[in-house]
Amino acid sequence: MTDRVFSLSYGIPDECIVSEVPKKTRFLAPYIPGAQYQFDHTQQAEYYQMYRDSMFAMTQKKGGWDCLRHYEILANGCMPIFMGLEKCPKSTLVGFPKELVLGAMDILGPWDEKGYEEYMGRVLAHVRSHVSCSALAGRFLRIMEEKIGSPVRKVLMLCGHPGVNYSRELLWIGLKRVLDAREVAYGGLEEYAMEYPRMGFLYDDFPLEGASGIYGKGFTYSRRLDSALKKGGEWTEERIRASILAKEWDVVLYGKVGPDELEGGSMESMPFWGEVSATFGSNEIAFLYGGDECQDMTTMNRYSAHLLRHVGHGICFVREISTG
Repeated sequence: MTDRVFSLSYGIPDECIVSEVPKKTRFLAPYIPGAQYQFDHTQQAEYYQMYRDSMFAMTQKKGGWDCLRHYEILANGCMPIFMGLEKCPKSTLVGFPKELVLGAMDILGPWDEKGYEEYMGRVLAHVRSHVSCSALAGRFLRIMEEKIGSPVRKVLMLCGHPGVNYSRELLWIGLKRVLDAREVAYGGLEEYAMEYPRMGFLYDDFPLEGASGIYGKGFTYSRRLDSALKKGGEWTEERIRASILAKEWDVVLYGKVGPDELEGGSMESMPFWGEVSATFGSNEIAFLYGGDECQDMTTMNRYSAHLLRHVGHGICFVREISTG
């Protein structure tokens, strides 16, 4: 990777991570990858409890190596049995505790209950430090502050294609809380992290029934943000454009970038790209590559070509990358 391309894997909201290893009532979680989904949109608690009751749960690579299920298993104090994990590229799943999980898979047989609890406690400590949404936000902000050379206080995210993309949603939960929650506490009157268009399903005033129609039934990511954080109301296109031209933001983040991301996935079609590129320097612009397809930088292909073309115009955060 160049000094303008950084790995950024999925995470999980901080409050989803259990405070201690739960009491176990079964060896293996009954949900098997590839089987029909057993839970409806009202049963998130039951879904989590399945993992909390289980010592182990099966998981595997899905569309890409990163999969929200991996983190849901971990956050609920359950150990993943991750088929094929040893083949994962070094620069992918960077937050996931690969070495701990691989080590666990090597010594499953002789474990007793006490040994399991101690090992799982180490895994949970890693999850809190490296996999939470606040940890994702911290990594993003540290990198951007190093590039800019000053603190990042205000971020505008231009969301791109409206379909759910976990990289975008999970990073934004962290950024919105880190940058905006403190302003609510201090009585601030503006939003320091603004997404356009507003992702209403992330806020706690989004109706639970609405989760039945969004990807993954909204489990883990939907209805997480305090609606009090929507202090700016619904911004218009004109207001967004004016804020860009006035350079009211420290960073402009494009939330859904890549050759498979349809409208908004490439510079030619990115919203407000003319205004952003004319107003902000390349170290003040960030691109989030959250797609399933691995950015294989060891050979020229449509994914590596796309990344190499965009890297000169912004800092790239990539979910799936192989650097050989």
